[in-house]
Amino acid sequence: MSIKKGTIPSRYDEAFKAGATDRQNRNDKRQRELEAEIRALRKQLSEKDEVIDVLKKSVGIFSKL
Repeated sequence: MSIKKGTIPSRYDEAFKAGATDRQNRNDKRQRELEAEIRALRKQLSEKDEVIDVLKKSVGIFSKL
């Protein structure tokens, strides 16, 4: 690879840039998937907490009988 005098060589070739872009896209996709999974798990946790609260109230009511 010869570089003409007075020109600045490209720091990275096109294949490297394409690979880096592809990796970034995969990382972004994985991050979105993980964020969606976190939202779903938080929703499940909230629903579980609601059920536990109802059960605690029910135990309190039945223990008074």
